[in-house]
Amino acid sequence: MQWLQYLVELGLRGSHPLFEKEHIRNAFGRNMKELNTIGPTVLEEINSAIKNVLQASDIETQRDLIRALEPDVRDILVHLYFQMIDRNLIDSDPTKH
Repeated sequence: MQWLQYLVELGLRGSHPLFEKEHIRNAFGRNMKELNTIGPTVLEEINSAIKNVLQASDIETQRDLIRALEPDVRDILVHLYFQMIDRNLIDSDPTKH
């Protein structure tokens, strides 16, 4: 969990090493209603992706795992990551948000 907290702290500073800029841009360019209608299979893929990324031994392996994901799964992962950053921002200083 320390690695995840470290990634969130980097994200709070504007650095997002797990994701390519194009992946972030694509994820936020999508209509969220599309992503809200995911089925149980995609949920399983998301859970598996999170587990695999967190268990990977280095950042390049993590980036490779994310690159290999289906676009829907990767886009949801990007949104979840930024939601964690937002939550941390709100929790640490509610006046900033």
